[in-house]
Amino acid sequence: MQRSVERRVWQGLAVLSGAAAAMATRRAMTMTWRAVRHEDPPLHPSDRGVQLTNAVTWAVATAVGMAVSRVLAERAAASGWRSVTGAPPPELPG
Repeated sequence: MQRSVERRVWQGLAVLSGAAAAMATRRAMTMTWRAVRHEDPPLHPSDRGVQLTNAVTWAVATAVGMAVSRVLAERAAASGWRSVTGAPPPELPG
């Protein structure tokens, strides 16, 4: 029973840290795009009105940024979990 509660708490913490990282990354990616390109990033990269190089650049940069931020957020959450509980986070199924 206790392990089940720990697993749910860890899952919630992982989701929250991932969501916060995604929001921060999206904001940072948008600010970087504007600073470099002096225009807003494509709102809908698949739209025919968006230049292909801009669509692909935005898609790749966002995907890489999100993947890196997710890893960093999960590691930070795991480190915080270890600091508080003294044990590694529980394994999640799947």
